[in-house]
Amino acid sequence: HCVLESVRNQVLVISVDDPAIADHLKWSRTELLGAANALSGGENFTDLKLKVQR
Repeated sequence: HCVLESVRNQVLVISVDDPAIADHLKWSRTELLGAANALSGGENFTDLKLKVQR
């Protein structure tokens, strides 16, 4: 349902196949960034960019 496409200037670029999933990820932004930063060992990511692909 979602794929990490790239990282650009500390922004995770994620494509999703459903607008409802994009909304869910928007609401979970803080948690997702916290988890990504924890996995990467620092404050490497500052935001998400979500792209709906149909």
